[in-house]
Amino acid sequence: ASTIGGALTATAGGTITLSGNLTASGAGDAITLSGARFDNSAAAALSTPNGRWLVWSSNPSPFSGATPDVRGGLAYGFKQYNAIYGTTTVLGSGNGFLYSLAPAITPGLTGTTSKVYDGNTTATLTAGNFTATGAIDGDTVVLNATGATYDNKNVGTGKTVTATGITASASNGTAAVYGYTVLPDSASGAI
Repeated sequence: ASTIGGALTATAGGTITLSGNLTASGAGDAITLSGARFDNSAAAALSTPNGRWLVWSSNPSPFSGATPDVRGGLAYGFKQYNAIYGTTTVLGSGNGFLYSLAPAITPGLTGTTSKVYDGNTTATLTAGNFTATGAIDGDTVVLNATGATYDNKNVGTGKTVTATGITASASNGTAAVYGYTVLPDSASGAI
C-alpha cells in the first residue's frame, strides 16, 4: 500500500498494473493514471478521500480479446469512450474510466406509431420505437431523435417513418456512460 500526500499522475507506454492499494489525499483529480492497458489485482486499489481518480486506457480492446483491461472491482461513477489522455475533456463526475475506444451505435426503428390524420407528416416516436446495435461492456443505450416524419401525409398502414437527429445516452448500472456515436444519425422503417 502506498499513500501520497497530494495528487498523483502516472503515465505509461505499456500496462499500468496495480497489485496493492494506492491512496492520494489531494483534491480534484487526486489520482490520474494513463496507459496502454489497465490491470488491477487489488480489491480497493484506488482511494481518494478528498478528490477522485481517473484511469485512462488506450487499449484498442479493453473488454475482450487476449489482453483486456481488468478493473478489479473498482467502483466508478462514469465511463467515457473516445477519450484521449491530454486532449479530451472529462465529461463525468466522480471516479471514472476513460477509454480511447470509440464505439458506434447503429440505430433502427421497430414497433408501431400512429396518429389521427391531420394533413402533415409529423410522426411521434417513443424510446420503445428505437433499437440500438453496438453497445459494449454491458452498457444500456437509449436513443432519441430531434424529429420523425411519415413518408407522406396520406392515411395508410405499414408506412415508412424516418427519424433524424438521433443521439444516444447511455448508462451502466448507476454509472453514466459518455462517448457513444450514432452512425448514421437517422433511421427509417415501415412501422
